[in-house]
Amino acid sequence: MLKTQAFTCRMAPFWKSVEDMSYFKSLDSPIIRPFPDLPSMAARYRQLTTTMTKNFKLLYCGQQLYVQDIYMDESDTHKYQLIWDINKAQRLIQQHQLPIDTIAIQHILPSIDHSKLTPAHLSVQKAKDNTPIIIVELTLTNQFVLIDGNHRVFSRFQHRINADIPCYLLTYDMMLQALADPKFVQLYQMHHNLYVIANYMFGNIPDVSYDSSERNRKIRLYDI
Repeated sequence: MLKTQAFTCRMAPFWKSVEDMSYFKSLDSPIIRPFPDLPSMAARYRQLTTTMTKNFKLLYCGQQLYVQDIYMDESDTHKYQLIWDINKAQRLIQQHQLPIDTIAIQHILPSIDHSKLTPAHLSVQKAKDNTPIIIVELTLTNQFVLIDGNHRVFSRFQHRINADIPCYLLTYDMMLQALADPKFVQLYQMHHNLYVIANYMFGNIPDVSYDSSERNRKIRLYDI
């Protein structure tokens, strides 16, 4: 049976502030060099996100999803959501034979979704469950996001089992592939492009590249 997952994208006003450069006036860093294509790029992103907000619905067949809010500034006004398909992530882990890693509990506590915690599932047995959790690293917001394993992590914290926990840390490419719809990939790539361009304008990187074979994500721009 098809279901619809709610989706939030409040990005059009943000891209307008990038387009008219008022966004950069709110930042502390001085602009060292211009990026002439940025206003037209931001205008295109504004149109894309406006259309997406009006027309997009995520349909799914009951598989487990994880929703994460991504904020573009210090306020909670400008944000979009990324939604991962956990079943897809698990298939990618098997397909690529991703090795099991470990992560300290304190690094992922901030990403626990407390609204989805069920008290009956917060047991000592759950705390001792060593099934690896699944996490992604979002370098744009400097955070680890726990997309599968909410109860295992919180149970360990609640029962003071604060040692490292087994995990699968998805690679950057797998993180994008596990998103529930290509629209989410596009949203993240828009965010990524702004991050790279801003670093170029602030003088933190010497150049940018539209070359799709470029492996250095710090300078690579996506063609959207």
